Amino acid sequence: MPFDGTPYQNTWELAPIRCVLILAMARFVCPDKEIRIAGGREMHLRSLQATALQVANSLFLGDYLTSEGQDAQADIAMIRDNGFVILGAEDAFEEPAVEHDPAIRRRGAGTEVAANA
Repeated sequence: MPFDGTPYQNTWELAPIRCVLILAMARFVCPDKEIRIAGGREMHLRSLQATALQVANSLFLGDYLTSEGQDAQADIAMIRDNGFVILGAEDAFEEPAVEHDPAIRRRGAGTEVAANA
């Protein structure tokens, strides 16, 4: 992570797809090793965090030693949405039984209001 005052403070070389490729190569080279995704994953993997779960064994939840992470509940939802479970806590983070109605369209196709009104 490019922290101020470090040699990498203005370095942004890791695109999300490059991060996934690095993780995939680590998995290929070390198939029997534990691969964890930690600090910087929100910044570097961005929307590919769920894809990275396919090659990593685990990820760190919440904040890190020197930086803030994303909300642990969001991570738990991402893990669950991708078909994974948290070992030892299979029942600890059950989703509440809530019906989710589809969003009501207020503009655009199917309404009387123009899309960009």
